[in-house]
Amino acid sequence: MPTPDPLSFTAPSHIRVLLAPVGRIKRAKFYEFVERLQVVNTVRLEDVSLDSRGTKTTFSPLSFPNGQIIYTLTTSYNTEHEYLDGLEMHRRTYMVIAIADYHERNSVADLRAGIQDLNFQYPKALLFPLVMFDTPIGDDLFSRDTHLWKEDGEVSSNVAEYPKLTIPIPSKYESSVASIKSVMSDLTGLLLSGFARLSKDLQTLPTIEAPASGDNERPRPNTRMSLPVPGTLPNPALSNLGVGSRLTTMTGFGNASISEKERSRGKARINIAIASLHLMAGFVTDAFREFTEGALAAKNNGDFLWHGKALEGLGVCLVIMAYMGLDLQIPTVVFPATTPLSETKWRLNGAVTDTLETLFSMMPELLNTILGLYSRAGTFNSEPVPALVQSETIIRFCKLMVVAQQCHGLNANSLGNIVLGTPLPANLGKPQLKNLSRGDIASMVMKAYPNNLQSLTVVDAASILGGMASVLDRIEFKRKKALVTRELLKLLVPSLIQARVVGAAETGLHPTASGGEEFRPASRNGPSRPGTPQPLESEGGLDGDEADIVRTSRLLDDLCAAYGITHDTLSQAIETSTDEEKNTLLRKNLADANHSRSFGWLSLKVGVLRSCILLTEAIPDYEAILRYTTKLLEIAGTELSKGEQGKLAESFTRTVGLARKSGLDEDMGGVAEYWDDYLLRDIELVESQTWKPPIPHAAAELSAVTEASKNPFIYNPFASKHTTVTSLSSTTIKTLLVESEPVDFLMTLQNPFDFEIQIDSVALDVTGVKFETLPASVVIGAYRQHTYIITGIPQSSGTMKLLGARIKVYGCKEKFFPIIPDVRMVPVDGEDKIKKVGVGAMKLDHPRPKSHISSNSNNIRASQIPQPSFGPDLKQLSINVIPAQPKLSITHTSLPQNAIMVLEGEKQVFTVHVKNESDSVAVDFVAISFVDSTTEPVTNAISQKQGLPAEVYELEVILYKKKAFEWIRPEEKVTIKPGGTGVFKVQVLGKPGLTSGKVVVDYGFIDRDGEKKKEGEGSGGWYTRRTETDITITVNAAVELVRMDFLPWSGVSSSLLAEHLETQQLHNGNGEFSKSKFPTRNEQVRELFTRLSNVDNPSTYALVLIDIRNSWPHPLRVSMGFNPAEEDTGTGDDMRFTASDTIPAGHSTRLILPLKRVYVSNPTAPIPSLSKTQRQYVVSLTKVSPELERVTREGFWYKEAVLQRISGIWEEVGTERQGVVECRNFRMGGSRGVDVVKAEEVEITVTLEDDGEAGDGVEVKSAGRGRWSVKTGHFFKVKVTVRNRGAKKVRLISRLLPCLRFVGGSTGSAGLEMTRRAGFNGTLQKSLGWIKGGGEGTVEMGMVVIASGEYEILGCVEEVKGDDYDEEDVDDGTKKSREPLEVEQRLLEEMIRGERKVWYARDVCNVVASD
Repeated sequence: MPTPDPLSFTAPSHIRVLLAPVGRIKRAKFYEFVERLQVVNTVRLEDVSLDSRGTKTTFSPLSFPNGQIIYTLTTSYNTEHEYLDGLEMHRRTYMVIAIADYHERNSVADLRAGIQDLNFQYPKALLFPLVMFDTPIGDDLFSRDTHLWKEDGEVSSNVAEYPKLTIPIPSKYESSVASIKSVMSDLTGLLLSGFARLSKDLQTLPTIEAPASGDNERPRPNTRMSLPVPGTLPNPALSNLGVGSRLTTMTGFGNASISEKERSRGKARINIAIASLHLMAGFVTDAFREFTEGALAAKNNGDFLWHGKALEGLGVCLVIMAYMGLDLQIPTVVFPATTPLSETKWRLNGAVTDTLETLFSMMPELLNTILGLYSRAGTFNSEPVPALVQSETIIRFCKLMVVAQQCHGLNANSLGNIVLGTPLPANLGKPQLKNLSRGDIASMVMKAYPNNLQSLTVVDAASILGGMASVLDRIEFKRKKALVTRELLKLLVPSLIQARVVGAAETGLHPTASGGEEFRPASRNGPSRPGTPQPLESEGGLDGDEADIVRTSRLLDDLCAAYGITHDTLSQAIETSTDEEKNTLLRKNLADANHSRSFGWLSLKVGVLRSCILLTEAIPDYEAILRYTTKLLEIAGTELSKGEQGKLAESFTRTVGLARKSGLDEDMGGVAEYWDDYLLRDIELVESQTWKPPIPHAAAELSAVTEASKNPFIYNPFASKHTTVTSLSSTTIKTLLVESEPVDFLMTLQNPFDFEIQIDSVALDVTGVKFETLPASVVIGAYRQHTYIITGIPQSSGTMKLLGARIKVYGCKEKFFPIIPDVRMVPVDGEDKIKKVGVGAMKLDHPRPKSHISSNSNNIRASQIPQPSFGPDLKQLSINVIPAQPKLSITHTSLPQNAIMVLEGEKQVFTVHVKNESDSVAVDFVAISFVDSTTEPVTNAISQKQGLPAEVYELEVILYKKKAFEWIRPEEKVTIKPGGTGVFKVQVLGKPGLTSGKVVVDYGFIDRDGEKKKEGEGSGGWYTRRTETDITITVNAAVELVRMDFLPWSGVSSSLLAEHLETQQLHNGNGEFSKSKFPTRNEQVRELFTRLSNVDNPSTYALVLIDIRNSWPHPLRVSMGFNPAEEDTGTGDDMRFTASDTIPAGHSTRLILPLKRVYVSNPTAPIPSLSKTQRQYVVSLTKVSPELERVTREGFWYKEAVLQRISGIWEEVGTERQGVVECRNFRMGGSRGVDVVKAEEVEITVTLEDDGEAGDGVEVKSAGRGRWSVKTGHFFKVKVTVRNRGAKKVRLISRLLPCLRFVGGSTGSAGLEMTRRAGFNGTLQKSLGWIKGGGEGTVEMGMVVIASGEYEILGCVEEVKGDDYDEEDVDDGTKKSREPLEVEQRLLEEMIRGERKVWYARDVCNVVASD
């Protein structure tokens, strides 16, 4: 059963019992025993045993067995209310139960001494039993007669020395509540006997004096009121009744005896006091009768004070009788004298509901009657009612009305709560009652405020104000309650501070020396009266007032709530929420907190919080001090002055230190909430400076890495991601974390206050994976934002979601802080509309989302309706954590200081040494790529797309084909075990502009064989990491190709060749060419001419003149060579030739090489792009004519053909340095260069043969290449041979153009002259028909020379196009799909399609005719 309320309406019916410890007993044990007794504070009279004198006593339980006694079991005793014992009998303590612990083994002498001290301390108590808790069942104490109060009880010798009323109670494990209830029943029987004796003693008194209400008449608080009052009273229980000097009748002269009126008045007062005893004893009917008689007598004698007290007792009796279901009869004395008698003499025998309604309806009038009598008592009798009594009477009646209003009248629920204190049901609905509103109750309870509050003691005034606040709280008058509570604070703070100063003075310490812990009230640290439990040597003192501190804290919280100060925190709202709900809950709570801070007047809030801080400091209550200090900083921290902020911070720090030093609670310093919800402003992931972040890859990229080394057009996922130094540093990679590897986060914390903030610990709040945050602490300076690095280690793989951080500030408990980059709040729709006023407006109503019904009416889907926005935007990081990866580091390279010097075209090799720093993961995949200083300008030039296609191609050759670095791949698979090392070879090529480079090593653990599939790799993805090192390169010039010219070759004359042979014979008698290790340049030229002269068709070759300069300060030997291409071989004249020369420093030389004419099948094809795939080409953005585009493309393709056949190398004389000559630095020289080197698609050869029909034996003689000797007048054959080098078949017609050798056929007369000199058998043009690709065609014609002389026959063929000519069907193969052509290509092909091609014989047939 709950502890009875001292201000409840039925409090006058409760018996006050003091529970006091005796002997040694632990604090926890004492309060455990107190709780066991408080459970059975109600005793029914039918359970009470009879006294040894049977039914002779007036307080026999048999007279009213349905009654019950309610005890108020308390551990405190107030001596300041003893002067009210005569008027209010329920205020005195009638029984003192001494509590002892059996296990403490207190001696019998100590127990007896403790009982004697209690008798001396509380002389008005009627009973002093000793309860021995936790007594073993087999102990000798249980062998005593159960009724220990029997005079003839025989006891054993070993327990005879115990106090007479010693009652053993077993432990809670060996006994039940029934056993303690039987003990309380036995003690109740003894107490009833004491009541009987007390009533008889009261009847012997002539009167009871009215209590003194003035300060001079009332005992002072510092008076030792525990001592017995001097006098000749036979019973100490009758002390303080004001009759000490009137026990004997005064005799003498005159009328000295008490008048009859005074005697009658005294008898009425004694009857009212005895009625109060019957009410407390449970005899309600007897008390009702005696209160009625006493009220009538007091009314008749004009004793207004006791008349009002009797009416109050009648009201209590009526409520208890209504609870018990008894018939009610209201006497006329209850009603005012102005009420007609006919309306008062009636008996309530109707329905129970009508009876209870009528009873409740008379309660307000009854209170007004009592207050009127109290007012008249001070006016007419000079016996003013004490302010405490009047105020408590009003509060009791108001509490009755509040309960009745909440329960809609007097019924079983309300009566049970009023009489026994049983809790009310939760589903009572809205409080409502006819003819009684909340305003009426509020007006009534405000009458309890004393006119002169300063005349009351602090305890009395606090009790009155607290009762008023309780009533106002239950009727939800928050503002009035706040006013009353503030008055209470103003009253308590000075008194507590004064008590603290007095206590410090008694101990000889300064009040602030240790926070006041040593001079707290005696009930907290030490004994306050005899019998208080003494602490053991190893334990601190008992704390009996902790419940008072809790009640004080609740009172202050209610006061703060009335002014809009709440203590809700973010952590309380999200502890049980899921990850999906946290974001919404956090934003909602932040919006609520911001609205709560802006609610009400800031100055009022600050004043209330200052009062709360002063009160808690005076107690002192460390937890409350910290809580209200932090709340003041939260609400008005930045609005306070710098000095006040500093004082609050200093007080906070001092309180935390004192709380930890006092040892009350080891974690007391961590109970406060940090005051700034926006402490954490940002968290960013910091890229590790030691290990690069992992890079994810698709499964298809694995094969592309190996293919890229074989074909330069294959996409390389590593080299393509960083072609320049700038792109390498600016590459954006999706952030990935690696399991078991430390990761750094950059946290931004704010401190808007003018004092430092010390952070003890920070832990990142992570979900999805296990995450460990390394310990860190930081101090944030005043008024600034502070950034610092915090390190954590993910312990498992998965998707990590970073919501915020749990931060513990010094003196505060650990709290979750979300990431709030922007503190601006999102406005709520309709927040400017006033919908609530008062305290109800303190709660922010968030807007509801639109319903689907309203959305469907506007043809809007429900998924498109935006969710309501409130609170600031919160930042959350989602990061993937992958399984453990290897850690490879480059330890060193074979280059001194990572620097190397090379010449242009030179290649050198150096090694890179690496080590696997991982302890558990091996490296089974390595891909090395490079970045150099030449790629960035070339890449920028290509990206501009302003150059011609041929120029772009040259840039791409430099970028993709002539790479500065190249990894020399090992033959076996690269594997580096955990803790192992590896060595890689890298080749560097000297190229102009190369100054620096990076060696980038991508590595990972792929486990391609599937022996151990890790989590996260099931989808085929894999990860690599990257490490790199810088290389410094110095490239010096070596050999420079100055010029390259092309000359046609038609052979040498016989005289030149004979001269050449004779010269060789002079030098070598054997007729052989002189050979040495390095032949001279002249020897090389002669050898070249000799070999070219031996070729069957010298016109198929051309000469290449190459000018080379040595830019290196040392002599270099340069070798340039001609190597025929694959399509040039197989013709019988696949000649290879090398020309070399040693070039001194700064000199130049010219080398001559042969070049077989080149046939290009499609010289007008688009220029390809190396940066794209093989089927993509460069789009020319420069608008040129088709003819110029044709020339450019022909020059490009023939240049590429020449470069395939011409190459060169150089080597330094005396050293091992060697390199490649860069041959691309030349131009074809327009159409002249192309004409020299190209081989026509259709080759024409004109020769002469004998005519077999002559029969005279004259033959056609060949006089050299292209020169024939014939006789005039004799017939011979002119044979034209046509060879088609192309792949398509063509239809051709041949033409012969004869003329005099030295005249030419340019004039008409010459042509007529030719008809007289030679004759032809047929026309000079004949059709060759279709010639397939790679095929040949022949045309023969008879001819006779008439006149001697030298003639020339020039042959040509012309393409024939007619109606049956379809170019699309020229090729015998099937048609192939063609790529879309660019504009220039389309125009070029249309131009070529409309032309008729003509090919001429490169060699002229010379005919020498003689007679």
